Amino acid sequence: MKELVIDGSFEDINLSVFDSKELIYDLHLHSPHTHSKILTDIFDYAFNSLSIDIKDIEKLYCCIGPGKYTSLRVVLAAIKGMFFEKLENVYGVNSLDLMASEEFRNEPFRIVCETSKTKTYFSDYVLNNGFVERLGEIGSSQKNEAVKTDYKIIQKNCIGSVRNIFRLKPEYFKRVELYALTPVY
Repeated sequence: MKELVIDGSFEDINLSVFDSKELIYDLHLHSPHTHSKILTDIFDYAFNSLSIDIKDIEKLYCCIGPGKYTSLRVVLAAIKGMFFEKLENVYGVNSLDLMASEEFRNEPFRIVCETSKTKTYFSDYVLNNGFVERLGEIGSSQKNEAVKTDYKIIQKNCIGSVRNIFRLKPEYFKRVELYALTPVY
């Protein structure tokens, strides 16, 4: 079963393809071009490299933010256009959860992500039986409030890798209709 994961919530784009949860393709691209200029080329390149077609994708995991407004809107619009009426298994994934999936700390930690000059999102995590688990709700505040914790703080203002997505607890994948993929800013 081919599963596609994409995160374009900031300036970079990360696209991975899994076959039965095994990573078979990973592309992390930083480009001076806007997402709208390169996104279709990225999909074409990935599908051609794997000798697959868009109809071979059975599940889609798409980062819905928080992140940069324009980046999120462009990626979500492209996904909706490309997969329109072709895909039933669509999941929204929070970018803080994706960022946390890269961590291998044994002690609790906080991911802090600034998306604008006024908006900072944060969430606390811990490893639990090999899965990254949230310790509470995702919050937003001023930056000086978001860093008030006794946990190790990991600040990220860019996307990480989506290759560790399946280290997240399955309940963090929000199943939605394709048309209902909406961003978190």
